[in-house]
Order: sequence, then structure tokens, then C-alpha cells
Amino acid sequence: NLCRNAILSLERAKIKAEDFQKGTINAVNGSGWKIFWGTIFWGTIDFNLLKINENLTEIEFSICPVIKTAIISDGRSWEIAEDICDYIKDKDAEINKRVLADSVGIMEDIYVKPFRKEKV
Repeated sequence: NLCRNAILSLERAKIKAEDFQKGTINAVNGSGWKIFWGTIFWGTIDFNLLKINENLTEIEFSICPVIKTAIISDGRSWEIAEDICDYIKDKDAEINKRVLADSVGIMEDIYVKPFRKEKV
């Protein structure tokens, strides 16, 4: 879901195919008119997810132009990659912060409260 939301957070990005069993997501991103070349840049974004354990997933993604003969980049692919990485980092940090806060509350309830002295 985190990777899906990262794609959908991009301007003009659409998910074309998903396979939860294989851990793949394929999307297309149309980033608009490029003045220098006078053409529309259309790129594909492919995610491969590898579940390492219950709490850890390796994310690999690639961005490339739809036109396979393109040899010069305007840097937009790099910007898209940075946007995706920033989104995933920020959302992952939020999730980890919530999990940590919940676990601290549980640990306090289990280990600390029974041993606190009652004030009389």
C-alpha cells in the first residue's frame, strides 16, 4: 500500500498492473510538455517488492521513458525517483513512530504499572 500511495502521490501517474503474489506494481507517469524538446515525456515506473520477513520488505523500483530509443534525459526521471523515495521515507517514519509509541504504552502497562507503589 505504501508503494501504491507513493505512485498515486505523483502528478499524472496511473497504476496499470499489480500482482500482490509476485510483489510487482507497474505504473505510467505522464509528466507534461517539455519545452526544450517539444514532446510529452511518458515514463514507466516498475516496482519489485521482496518480503524479507514480517516487518521488512525490500523495495526496488525503476523509472524509464516509454520510448526505448531515448538516450538523453531531462532529469525528470531523477526527480520522480526522489519524490517516490521521500514519500516512502516520510510515511514509513510516521508508521514507525506510531508503532513505537504503541509498544511503549503496552510495555508500561505490562512491566511498569504492577510495580509502582501506591501513594497513601
